[in-house]
Amino acid sequence: MPYACAFGTLPSVVTLADPAQGWAPLWMTGAGATLGVGAHLLNTLPDLADDERTGVRGLPQRIGERRSRLLAAVLLPAASLVTVLGPAGPPPTWAWAV
Repeated sequence: MPYACAFGTLPSVVTLADPAQGWAPLWMTGAGATLGVGAHLLNTLPDLADDERTGVRGLPQRIGERRSRLLAAVLLPAASLVTVLGPAGPPPTWAWAV
């Protein structure tokens, strides 16, 4: 939850600094949150054994290495898809390539 909230609100940090001071669009918040959780899952993989010994019990430790990899493999492309499909109007051709 902390990674989803922190990464999700990061786009609003930028948009609220603008003189217009508006919140970031919902799709941007969702893409940031999805990216944050996916990155967190992958970042914890090398430390799972140490975390187990020290009693760390976050989501990646609870669901294990295999499920963390699988969930990250779904979330990271989903963040890209939200970024391409989120803005109003049809996505530009170059966006699909990226």
